[in-house]
Amino acid sequence: MQRIVAACVFCLGLTTIAQAEPTDIYEGPAYRNVFDVKFRVVNVGEEALRSGGLNGAKPTEATAGASDGSAAGDGAGAGTQVSSSQDTKWLGFWMPAQDYSEVEAWLGRRIWVAHFHLAFGRRGFAQALGERQKVWLESYTRLAPHAQLAVILDIFPLSDKNPRFAEIAAGDWDEELRQVARRVIDAGHEDAILRLWHEPEVAVKNNSPIGPTWCDDPAFVPAWRHVHDLFEAEPGAEFVWQYSVNGPAGKQLTAADGTLWIEKCYPGPDYVDQVSVGAYHRMGPTPEISWQESIGRLEFGRYWAFKQGHKFSVAEWGLWSSDCRYEGQDDDPSFIQGSHDFFAAIPEEKRGYMLYFNAMKCVDIAQYPESEALFEKLFGG
Repeated sequence: MQRIVAACVFCLGLTTIAQAEPTDIYEGPAYRNVFDVKFRVVNVGEEALRSGGLNGAKPTEATAGASDGSAAGDGAGAGTQVSSSQDTKWLGFWMPAQDYSEVEAWLGRRIWVAHFHLAFGRRGFAQALGERQKVWLESYTRLAPHAQLAVILDIFPLSDKNPRFAEIAAGDWDEELRQVARRVIDAGHEDAILRLWHEPEVAVKNNSPIGPTWCDDPAFVPAWRHVHDLFEAEPGAEFVWQYSVNGPAGKQLTAADGTLWIEKCYPGPDYVDQVSVGAYHRMGPTPEISWQESIGRLEFGRYWAFKQGHKFSVAEWGLWSSDCRYEGQDDDPSFIQGSHDFFAAIPEEKRGYMLYFNAMKCVDIAQYPESEALFEKLFGG
């Protein structure tokens, strides 16, 4: 069954700054110092790809379709433009289920990935298993039946927003977890893409930029693996497990012990099918800087996903005005073009999905008329 419903992709940009050191790029400073203090990318990932050192990737795969050996999407706002994709089954949108038909009519094609946030909210399992969540899940089955659902699954057993990883890993919440799995399967989403505890390296427990992240809890990985095994044991389960990180940016790149966050939280290849990052236009004061920072995240996320042997997705992306006053003052079609070209150039067998985060007025593509017109041209049927 090939159905996808998802949204939310943040924009990334690439600036080639240095060649990889002649050492194993997976170890030591050449790999760990991926970004300098200005968030510029040290191009160790592309060097690995070009050399065929990444899971045996050939140079043509490594450059993601670029004929001159350069990275796809290199430069401000994208280099060589890629024409409208003939097959955009990787396109997703994050919006209410009732809006999918309207967007599909606008684009003249189906949306293949839809997104749903299975809220645990203030009442933990009591809310996640409530009637309202059931109705929402089933609405996607009715209104976007061809779409595969991507589900943010941030599990908080009780009402204190504490994920209680140790308790989950110990099996204390198995019955409730099985009920969640059955609810998703019984709603017709047995093949859902599960973004379990998404962005764990930035999801601080006290909602503050200072404080312990989910990754700091030694029970995070055991809890992930336990949830994975419980869900997979349910009859009919065909879930796709997505390791969804925010992306290497700024202070969130490296943990206090020097480990990359993306590695510190990683549950292991047997528990992950896809790796994703997010990309938004809001990252820089100018379109050029914004694109450089966006493509940097995308390139690194793609490189790391391929290194682990996983498909790569952009779980959230979109335009985002710099002050978010909904005035559309950051209308930047080059961001739409560059993001499209980057993802379209990834070999099909390594490509997951790309989901536009259309769930807020601030990101609504309709706020940006020039970008909206280009989006329709690139992604329309």
